[in-house]
Amino acid sequence: TSLLPKEKKTEEFTVKLNPQQPAQEDALFVSLDIGDNHYTPLQRTYTILGYEDLQKEVKESSLLFKYMTKVHLNNAGNVVAKDTLQMPLNWFTQFFTTTNIENTLIKSDTKKILEMPYELQPAETAEIIVTQNYRPLIGVLLFIILSIIAYYYFRSPIVIRKDAKALAHHDETATVKVAIHVKNRTGHVMEAVTILDALPHIAHLTQDFPLGTLKPSKII
Repeated sequence: TSLLPKEKKTEEFTVKLNPQQPAQEDALFVSLDIGDNHYTPLQRTYTILGYEDLQKEVKESSLLFKYMTKVHLNNAGNVVAKDTLQMPLNWFTQFFTTTNIENTLIKSDTKKILEMPYELQPAETAEIIVTQNYRPLIGVLLFIILSIIAYYYFRSPIVIRKDAKALAHHDETATVKVAIHVKNRTGHVMEAVTILDALPHIAHLTQDFPLGTLKPSKII
């Protein structure tokens, strides 16, 4: 700048400070040079105040019964930022919810709150991820359903139960009644069903069958 004889002039200068400059008292020195003359610097003290500027960005995504909430945090202030992220839950979702930081489940009579406290230094960033994963539950349910379907599809259509009852005892022999119960558990008629029963070598099959008893068609 320049000065005319007896002229007075005021010059304003803007000094930009780092937004993350810590809160403190500091001094500003201004020196003036006119030609070869150097004047004593002027000192002015000033105070940098502390302020909070916590920036949050929330993104939600889901894929195949897995839901994620990402909270990106940025401390643009010059003091430590402390806060708590809260997320409401219910009795069901609490069993499938996880976070990437420590959390505390606060329970009351009417609701449940998942609290995640955090602390950020100036210019520090962080990301909190809350995941609700229902895939294990869906996997178990699918396994149970497929197992039931496979059981009914591959199970035998006929149920056979064999009972033996001693009727009489002699000196070295005994008379035993063997009953074979056959049940058709399908919804349609089954024809040409063959039932095979093996007798031990020491047993002898009598031909005395009570009324109502299905007699064997062949004895081998």
